[in-house]
Amino acid sequence: MANVLSIAYFVVGVTVIHAGLLLWTAVVLPRPVERARLALQDHPVRSFFCGVLFCLVLLAIVSALLLVRFQTVAALNRMLAVAAATLGVTRPYNDAWIATHMLAWLFAAPLLSGFIVGGAAFARIFAARARALMQRDSPLLVLMLGALVTSSSYFLPFAGWFAFLPVVGLMSVGAGVLGIFSWRDPRARIAEHSPLSRQEAPPELGSPARAAAGREHAR
Repeated sequence: MANVLSIAYFVVGVTVIHAGLLLWTAVVLPRPVERARLALQDHPVRSFFCGVLFCLVLLAIVSALLLVRFQTVAALNRMLAVAAATLGVTRPYNDAWIATHMLAWLFAAPLLSGFIVGGAAFARIFAARARALMQRDSPLLVLMLGALVTSSSYFLPFAGWFAFLPVVGLMSVGAGVLGIFSWRDPRARIAEHSPLSRQEAPPELGSPARAAAGREHAR
């Protein structure tokens, strides 16, 4: 019974923390989230395969670091020993191992950040479509609901583990990384697809075309 309660508390805690991260990211970092949302809506398949590619690249980097882990630790240990002797300071315990593992986490940081940004984009998509079904418009409430539903769906037995988590997770990683490292303003992207942007601009004042249009209108 205690093991079941521990697992339940763990799932609830991770779900709440992850939903809070998605909500914070969607509110505080709107531009990367908006770029990720556009990538998910316009190119969902590309976002999925970009996520697969980013995960494979990270796996290759981590595998390479594991192959040279002992050599890296030994070389870093010598460098830290020389630096500590030169500066006259005491080295922390197991500092070479800690620094080596921190290097791997630095390589994983873009992928983890993309996972959060892409998840926030999915929460935004859920919120935009749920608002159409609500009688009372409450943007923050539906955004919180979208973040909570997205986070809790990962833990759904079987369907969440083997379908939702791989597909939505990889799409979140791909769209999130693209949204983080893209410098394009999402407002310009929306304006390009607006019906008003496809209308022809009126002729300038004083131009022959404007004078001809005035004579045509007078007739």
